[in-house]
Amino acid sequence: MTVKGPSGWRKLTAAVSTLSLKAHPALFAVIMGTGSVSNLLHVFPYGKGSNGLMIASLAFFFLNLILFCIFFFLALAKYVMHPDRWKAVIDSPVTSPYLGTFPMGLTTLLNVAVDVINIHFEFGGKGFLYFIWVVWWLDVIISALCCWVGVHAMMINQKHSLDTMSARWLLPVVTLIVASSSGGVLAPAIQKYSTYHCLITTVASVFLVAVGLTLALMVLTIYFARLIIHNIPPGHGVLSVFLPLGPTGQAGFAILLQGLTFKTILPYSHSGSSEFLGSSTVGDFLYLACISIAFILWSLATMWMIFQQDPSTSMVYNQYGDGDSFDPWGTLLLREEDRRSGSYTRVFFLNLGLYVMFVGVSVARLIRFSWIKIICNPGESLFLGTFNVGALTLIDVALRMN
Repeated sequence: MTVKGPSGWRKLTAAVSTLSLKAHPALFAVIMGTGSVSNLLHVFPYGKGSNGLMIASLAFFFLNLILFCIFFFLALAKYVMHPDRWKAVIDSPVTSPYLGTFPMGLTTLLNVAVDVINIHFEFGGKGFLYFIWVVWWLDVIISALCCWVGVHAMMINQKHSLDTMSARWLLPVVTLIVASSSGGVLAPAIQKYSTYHCLITTVASVFLVAVGLTLALMVLTIYFARLIIHNIPPGHGVLSVFLPLGPTGQAGFAILLQGLTFKTILPYSHSGSSEFLGSSTVGDFLYLACISIAFILWSLATMWMIFQQDPSTSMVYNQYGDGDSFDPWGTLLLREEDRRSGSYTRVFFLNLGLYVMFVGVSVARLIRFSWIKIICNPGESLFLGTFNVGALTLIDVALRMN
């Protein structure tokens, strides 16, 4: 008697089920990084707007879109086939913050779709732009859920203590700030079709950045107390000391974009009896206010950068002095919002400080330990190429400052 093996469909289902179990929420951080590459190719200063760079930007966009779809369906399969995993993720104080990388990764796709596909290549026109607008509202809803549900879960379902607290607490609330900055990119593009929709998008973006920044400043206050009482986070968590630069810098960029939009759409022609929207001076006032707030947030980000640089240098050397792998070069990045706002000086000195710090740590490790051991380490040798990438970033920013 012949015993039939499992059918092809069952084998496929079993394979998908096994693979989906490995779908960690942090996978969508890959989407954030790949999307940034596509953005950088679009705004690259040498040969800007050339067919080569635009095609390369599109290539990374579609690569990012494919990765996003793969990770999304794996995550969907995971929580459909294993519903208990959803509660486990929500209850985990380590994993749940990374749920916010999903909407933040999606915003990188939206930004490229607006700037490169719709505006540069003039694809889709009004219909495609409004499709992006609808997806952005969906991203806003998901970001709000990540923020409020995530913070609620941290209060009710999870156990935390001050000594184990890290800057990962910022991830759920930063989703609102990132969605707000994406709205700032989308609003000027949609203005030529509807000033009303542009106004709605800008007002919603202001609400998002106000809520996200308020929560982020609360978390930063707690995190500052944690650093004073319990020192820098141990292990790979040492790099989390630079996460506070995200909400402060990103919020400043979002508010700056919204100030620029308010300046162009106010006074609103259909303001009716509203003295606020119909005033000829409100637009300029909001623009100046937004610039002032953005400068304050830039100053706050600079403060965090200065505070963390020296302590993290000594901590990295002390904890990784035994030759364990430490790959910091990928943190030397020039972000899309810094290119847009022209804040090259801040980016240059921030990256220069990080670069010098990491070079010092790496040289000390090469002197103390055999460089052959580092090259033969599969977990570290793959990142050796990021050394020159960080150097090229500094050169690029220095040329832009010139």
